[in-house]
This record gives sequence, structure tokens and C-alpha cells, in this order.
Amino acid sequence: MRHLQWPKSVLPLNAYSQRVEDKAISVLGLCLDRLGIAEVPLPIPVDIWIESPLGIGFGISNLAEQLKVPALGAAFTKEKEILIDESIVKNEGRYRFTCAHELGHIMLHSNVKRVFHDQYIGEAEQVDKFERQADRFAAAFLMPIPLLVSEFFAAVKTHAPGAKQAIETAVMPTPQTEELWRELIIPRLESRFAVSRRALLTRLADVRLADSVSLLPQEISERIAADLVLQSSFGNKPHGRVHTR
Repeated sequence: MRHLQWPKSVLPLNAYSQRVEDKAISVLGLCLDRLGIAEVPLPIPVDIWIESPLGIGFGISNLAEQLKVPALGAAFTKEKEILIDESIVKNEGRYRFTCAHELGHIMLHSNVKRVFHDQYIGEAEQVDKFERQADRFAAAFLMPIPLLVSEFFAAVKTHAPGAKQAIETAVMPTPQTEELWRELIIPRLESRFAVSRRALLTRLADVRLADSVSLLPQEISERIAADLVLQSSFGNKPHGRVHTR
């Protein structure tokens, strides 16, 4: 079975983060093996794969009523069960990321504690290392860097004849590059991976090329992120993640 390989053109992460990345990729490989398929489908069906092929219990529930805490997701590491609050089912990006985050707890933290509850409050709140690890696992599971890079090349192939030209086109912080990211690359990646723009921008920051240049120029990423904050000021306030015990 052909499993995902880290792209040679992308620098590895620090050892702490890379261990979580490698775990997520190994879980994806396990899914492929158990399903008898060679290619990872996009978007990755995280909620379906939690139950089969991974064999973890999964359900949608009113967690505030059931657990007596205002949680959006819960992972029961000993029982190998994940529950997602019914309030986020229609918010595809948050729903999928929460599913993958709770899966991360089960795969990484079975010896840490029995129950993790996931809720969103102000961004200023601090989260511990286990929550950061679960967030990284979720990003790596939903947006594996090998597939993210492959989809990037697929998006820009009509604008650049080869890999070298595609990278050169994307990494230059010019108005033309920003338009390419905004109008073509980011919409395609959002659609292919079924994630929120905020989660995608955070994930793209992990893709640093062999010369330490970010695939998505930082200046462009910051402007796009600022647009999200501006948009949220006219609707719901931005949310951060915190986990209750």
C-alpha cells in the first residue's frame, strides 16, 4: 500500500511537532490499509473513518445536556469514543476540525486522562500542550502536507509550466501573487480539504521550502487573516479554543 511521503521540497518541522505529524500520517496509512485503497480521498472523511476503519465509537449529541458542560466535542480515551455537539454539525469546517481534534486525543493521549472536553471561548485563553498537540494532529490529518503541496501544484499548473515555476510564482509577495492566492489557490484548497480559511492559513504556515521561504508569503497571509478578523467584527466574534477537564 502506498502511503504518504513528506515532500523533499518542504522542510521538516521541529522534532516535537514532527512526531505529531508523523502520527497523523501513520493513522491515515492505517485507514488506507484497512480499507484496501491506495489513495487518500479528499476531503478526508474524518467522521466516517473514526468509526470505520478506526473502530472508534462516534456520535452526535447535546453535550451541554449530556455532560453538564458547554462542550463542542468530547473524547473518551479509555472507552475509545468521540461525541460531537449537535450545534456545530452544519458548520463544516468547525465540525470536521473538532472531529479530527478529538481523534487526536484518542490517538495521542490515552495515557494522559480519560476525558477531554472541547469548547471555544476567547482567543486570549491559554491552552496546554495536549490541546496544541490535538490541534496539530487535526491539521495534519485533514490537511496532510504531501497532499496540500500536491493540490497547490494542481491549482497553479495553468499559471506555471513546471514545479519550479509554480513555486516561483507563488512565493513572491507581489500584487499578482496575492491575487493568485486569493482568487485561485486558497479557494481550491478550502474546497478540496473542506476546512475553514483560518485553519488553512495556519496550516500553510507549516509549509516552508528548502530555502526556508514560506510557500504562502507571510505578508499575504497576514492580510488575508486580517480580512477574516474584519469580517468577523461585523458578525460573530472570532473564537479560540480551550478545553475543560
